[in-house]
Order: sequence, then structure tokens, then C-alpha cells
Amino acid sequence: MSRYQLEPNWKQIECQVKSMWRKLTAEDLLVIRGREHLLAGKIQERYGVASDRAAAEVRTFLYAFERKSKIEMARGEREDVDI
Repeated sequence: MSRYQLEPNWKQIECQVKSMWRKLTAEDLLVIRGREHLLAGKIQERYGVASDRAAAEVRTFLYAFERKSKIEMARGEREDVDI
């Protein structure tokens, strides 16, 4: 599995990040701007969790988002095919 890139897709997933980690502020999101290590750092800071746990949460989130995106893409491709 290829690792999902957060930074180039930030605009796409910023809202989901905010809904997942509601303690993150608008300013936090501006600072993070898709940088995975900064997202993990802000989660660590806002939620008081260990850095390895914050990093694991981000990885899990990205894996789920990537999986959802691939499923949606596959569904979209199937809809384009005339049967």
C-alpha cells in the first residue's frame, strides 16, 4: 500500500481533520497545512497524549481516508461504465 500524502490533499481532508479532532483551532489548521508531523504535534498538545499515540492516530486516520477515497474512486469508475 502506498502511503497517503497529507500535504497535497490538505484542502480535501481539512474538514475531516477538524471533525475528528475538535479541539484543533482554525489557527492550528492554518499552521499544520497538511504537514503530518505538525498535525501529530498539535494533537499531542491539545489532547495531552504521548507523541507516539498522536502519530499512530494520524496514521490510522490517513489509512482510513485513503481507503475511503479508493472505494469512492472505484465506485465512480464503475458508474461510468455502460453495461
